[in-house]
Amino acid sequence: ADITISTTAELETSEPGLVAWYRFENNANDATPYNNHGAIGGNPTFAAGPGNAPAGSTGLAIVFDGDQDSVLAANAVQLISDYTTVSFWIRVDGQNLQDAEAYILDFGHWSGRWKISLPQHLKIVWTTNSENAQFPNAIHDMDSGDGNELVIGFWWYVTMVHDGERDIIYLDGQEVNNLPAPGTLNSTARPFGMGSNPIEGRQYFHGALDEVKIYNKALTSEEVMRLYASGTTGTEDLSAALDAVLEVIYPNPGTQQVQIAHKLSAGQSLLIRVMDAAGRQIDAVQFDKNELAGGQLIT
Repeated sequence: ADITISTTAELETSEPGLVAWYRFENNANDATPYNNHGAIGGNPTFAAGPGNAPAGSTGLAIVFDGDQDSVLAANAVQLISDYTTVSFWIRVDGQNLQDAEAYILDFGHWSGRWKISLPQHLKIVWTTNSENAQFPNAIHDMDSGDGNELVIGFWWYVTMVHDGERDIIYLDGQEVNNLPAPGTLNSTARPFGMGSNPIEGRQYFHGALDEVKIYNKALTSEEVMRLYASGTTGTEDLSAALDAVLEVIYPNPGTQQVQIAHKLSAGQSLLIRVMDAAGRQIDAVQFDKNELAGGQLIT
């Protein structure tokens, strides 16, 4: 049997598949256990993040002035995967008229893996480089489409997905464009850049970013909507199944000790996973067969 309960304990681990998370709380640190922290270039500032972001995502954001500001994180093996999801809050504050487009995020460039950029028309662009049966470097490039411009001065939640069949762009949890893009993403030895073109330089972004997340998998549309609405991809609701095996969980949520009275018969193994309020595992307790009596109270 497998029982999952929730507590308000401090977050210790990450969402499944989450390999980078830049919260920009006065720094460019990676909030995942990988600790792939970014180095800040230029003089970006930190200011209040999106006021409409879900609870837990409403701290500070990094603000680039469009003039030599950037963040650069080292290449890391956990960032290399066949499929990916990239999500972030963004506010456009202006345009760099010296360049055709500003680079928002770049990992391996259009010629190596993927990039996210903003041309003068303000329709955000998702570019991927993948390998398939026909081409070793299949480049796919699309923007968010007419009517989906990132209007200056407003916060938007952007999610980019490559699932091996399509590239998909979501704005505020809703799909706005997709493009056939068969294949697995190519690997890269380049660093991960934010706010500028990390390969050739320049093409600086003028605006703010917050809660940049990279996953090593393609999120579903349901997960993307949960991510926009709650700040996490969440976990499956197993309330009905839990009611069939649980008599009491008290207190729930809890911070130090939780009591569980179960309805399981003797001779069953049991794994209890302890989750935080965001649905992420922070602990686990394993009971082997015959170690737990039927209906026993666990504390």
